[in-house]
Amino acid sequence: MFLEILQNPLSELGWFPEFIGKIVNGFGSVVLGIVIFTLALKLLTFPFDFISRASMRKTQIKMQEMRPELERLQQQYRNNKNLYQQKVMALQKKEGMSMFKSCLPTILTLVIFILVLNGFSTYSNFQNKKDVYDMAIAYNSVVVDAFDIDGELVVKQEKNNQQQIVVDAVKIYNDYYKNGQTTINKDDFSINILGFDSETKTIEISTTNSYFKVEYILEIDPTTGDAFSATRGDFVPLEEKLDNSGLKLNGKIYSEIKAENAELQPKDFVIEVQRDLAKQEYLNNRQGFLWIKNVWKPDRVDKSPLIDDDNVIKQILNKADYDEITKNVDLEESNGWYILIAINILVTFLSQWAMKKMQKDQLELQSVDGQAINSQKMMMWMMPLMMAIFSFIYTAAFSVYIILSTLFSILSSFLINKFVDISHNREENKKNQNIVRRG
Repeated sequence: MFLEILQNPLSELGWFPEFIGKIVNGFGSVVLGIVIFTLALKLLTFPFDFISRASMRKTQIKMQEMRPELERLQQQYRNNKNLYQQKVMALQKKEGMSMFKSCLPTILTLVIFILVLNGFSTYSNFQNKKDVYDMAIAYNSVVVDAFDIDGELVVKQEKNNQQQIVVDAVKIYNDYYKNGQTTINKDDFSINILGFDSETKTIEISTTNSYFKVEYILEIDPTTGDAFSATRGDFVPLEEKLDNSGLKLNGKIYSEIKAENAELQPKDFVIEVQRDLAKQEYLNNRQGFLWIKNVWKPDRVDKSPLIDDDNVIKQILNKADYDEITKNVDLEESNGWYILIAINILVTFLSQWAMKKMQKDQLELQSVDGQAINSQKMMMWMMPLMMAIFSFIYTAAFSVYIILSTLFSILSSFLINKFVDISHNREENKKNQNIVRRG
């Protein structure tokens, strides 16, 4: 059997998804590649991240220093929260505090998040389609590798990275078979014309080293008797040559299996070999990690590691051919166990909890009615839920990126806060020393 592959996904990628692919595949492990990609992206955006987090920490310190005055204002304007907000903003302006410094890098972080999300989604679609494409190529290789070529009558041509066998059946019929010649001798092999059925207009052709014959249905000009077009019928295995073909199924050649199963037909043997090759191509090349079979699918029990989107499959193969190449693949196999989703929830909750601790004074003093604290409490549950949804919908690879990015953010926040605290303490010590000297 020979599949007609409709599309080669190798030329689909844009520059950013292609960049992601090169990074994540360039270190021998996809997950290690994602770690490197995440770290590189964090280093690239670190200057903006530093400005944002340093500004937030300075605001927090100022709020701590202003706490007595802000608590007095809270009591004074407890029934007028709008006026309290105006007073707080006036104090912040007086102290040189700017919320814009912390907001602008946050917007940049959101833009990068969307860019990475789209990049990972595009690359995951490409990789999953490529798995199917490679399986189809492996399946077809059993036929493609069988034929010797002479570059004229038998040609292996490459079209969109797909190898195809092209036999000039019209020329073979007109120039050789019509003249009573059934063997065409080439330099190191021969083309054999096995027969021509005048009723069905079918000509059968093989090469001396091939374990296939190929059937072509010819259109014959009734006046001249010449063939003017040909339609390929099917590739049919030559039983007497299968044992020398190199094809094995479960380590056994055709005659060994035939001895155990007299009902076995050559074509059934070859098709099973093709199915097995497609399966091995998939298992050998899919990109997994620990419990996850395919990092380009979600970490879910209800998801197969193999692509299951019919609309996408139709771009590469027709449904019957897809069912054929996946015949020996366990399509009910689970891709994961929701573990990354759970880790994402935990890490995001930890991030929100750390942020709440670091912004405690700012949250308590930002409003008179505790609205800021309530909003932060809501975010502590909303953000983990949102990240869980991302992990549920998108790929395990993107989930790993989110987890690593969040952990790096927690670590960088801690280090930046320490740096700002040390700098602030030094400035305060200098001020105190100057006061003592003047005193």
